Amino acid sequence: MPAFSVNVVDSTGAGDAFLAGFLYRLCKEPELLKAPSGAFYLERVTQAILFANACGALVCKASGAIAPQPTKDQVENFICSNKLI
Repeated sequence: MPAFSVNVVDSTGAGDAFLAGFLYRLCKEPELLKAPSGAFYLERVTQAILFANACGALVCKASGAIAPQPTKDQVENFICSNKLI
């Protein structure tokens, strides 16, 4: 998946944020763990990875690993207002 273009201040915590975002989406949609096939399933998994990707990108925009962790609304707004490179 392409990345979001952000001005990186500190990459500390980006992987943790990605994982947290992905786990959040899996908790909201546990059926993603069943690995069915089809376009709808692929779209849902892609959206979960996109959400996680945005979490990691947002953390890179500030210093530290904990303080810049985004909220769900911040992630959704970021996805809507930013394009992947």
